[in-house]
Amino acid sequence: MADARIVGALLAAGRGSRFGGNKLEARIKGQMIGESAAQAMAGCGLDWNVAICGTGMAKLDAALDRLGFRRVANPAPEQGLSQSLRLAAQYALDRDADGILVCLGDMPFVETSHLHQIVHAFDRSGRGSVIASRAESYLGPPALFPRSTFARLLTLSGDRGAQDLLRDAVSVNASAGALADIDTQDDLVARG
Repeated sequence: MADARIVGALLAAGRGSRFGGNKLEARIKGQMIGESAAQAMAGCGLDWNVAICGTGMAKLDAALDRLGFRRVANPAPEQGLSQSLRLAAQYALDRDADGILVCLGDMPFVETSHLHQIVHAFDRSGRGSVIASRAESYLGPPALFPRSTFARLLTLSGDRGAQDLLRDAVSVNASAGALADIDTQDDLVARG
């Protein structure tokens, strides 16, 4: 079987309202939060890396350029996570990709090795199953969605994202710390 053609999609359009502003350019362990997440994805050797972005993130944009990411502007981030997932699905469809590896820009502790495990699980599943990360009771991104789910991703709405698609996902275990996200200033202090 030929290598799967996978789009790596970094969702980075959130408004950071609980954080009090642009959290993806906040620094943790010497690096921007969004840059850390992008760096893990860039190390995977995927066919395409794209960041679904909002506006006003010049520092993160420069880091994404250095890492070779293309950008798709999310003109309506207030519509929630689903809007970014729809844009990622359309990007993957336009490239006839076999799957989309979705990572959240506010998860700075995800490691490239974990993303590799997800891609390997996708290949082992025959490229037909959703593959999601699991840590304790958490099941969610980073997650890889096969082409068969693109039509459903294009119809999502609201801030629930693709939770319904994740329900029957094949899971890849990670440590809880690796999947921690930064939503608030307190999260940044606690994990920084």
